[in-house]
Amino acid sequence: MTAPVSEEIPNASNVLMLAPSLTPEDGDLHHDLLATRTLAEENVLILTFGRADRWIREFRTNYDENPNEIAIIQIDETLRRSRPHPDNVSVRTVSPTDLTGVGMAVSDVIEDWADRDAQTVVCFDSITDFLQYADRSTLYRFLRVVTRRFDAAGGFAHFHMNPHAHDRQTIATLKSPFDAVVEATDAGDVSVTTRY
Repeated sequence: MTAPVSEEIPNASNVLMLAPSLTPEDGDLHHDLLATRTLAEENVLILTFGRADRWIREFRTNYDENPNEIAIIQIDETLRRSRPHPDNVSVRTVSPTDLTGVGMAVSDVIEDWADRDAQTVVCFDSITDFLQYADRSTLYRFLRVVTRRFDAAGGFAHFHMNPHAHDRQTIATLKSPFDAVVEATDAGDVSVTTRY
């Protein structure tokens, strides 16, 4: 990849990242989409099926600076609490079976950051995991709502999805709420398609 993929989608506010896994190439794409500008100028919202602690470590390890603020929504069936975290990090846990609760948690963060100078940047990790708890049409409606919220807030969001885990119809349906699709192949090639 010669130029950052974010330079190919300057007008996108919601991007679907189709990648089989976070290989080094896919990780580069993720980092490029997460740090669209200087991280210190970003408020970063992470929606994850993983632990908040992993994301806090990732920012410390893989980036030269920390975001202005970090909000992590842990999507977890056990509703377990996270360990203590830095002052600029807030963590909330929501059940994956409660899409309304996830949407409300997202809205709370967006509203809290509405008057901040930093840009809101979102990583949704991952749509593939969510499809274990919601059917395709329910998840499609959810994605339509949250992508519109991010767009209205002037934010930038990217959503991870493993294309090998889904049939073509599911991928085609869930692509439609997004301004752009960035697809990484197993061979390391990257393609970008946009709707504008």
